[in-house]
Amino acid sequence: MKTASVRQLRTSFPKIERWIAAGETVSITKRRKIVAELSLPRATKKPDFAKRFGLPANYKARPGRSAVDLLLEERGSEDDKVVRRGRTLRDLLDEDRGP
Repeated sequence: MKTASVRQLRTSFPKIERWIAAGETVSITKRRKIVAELSLPRATKKPDFAKRFGLPANYKARPGRSAVDLLLEERGSEDDKVVRRGRTLRDLLDEDRGP
């Protein structure tokens, strides 16, 4: 682990950035006390929404479906094509909420 002061961070950032890009963790000090550590971000995996919402393991999302389409499908509206034209999701949700 390498160490740099706040002053060095301000004046020599490209050098410190190269250390970080090389995989080093850099401790930033202010008056000889560590105030921060800089490192590369950890790799993250995509969240498993199917698991989170209790859906079956073989669940596949249908790409290309808008929230409006899903809401209309849930309602079972007969005239989906007519209702969809010029309507926003906000309009449909307000309609569901009622007066």
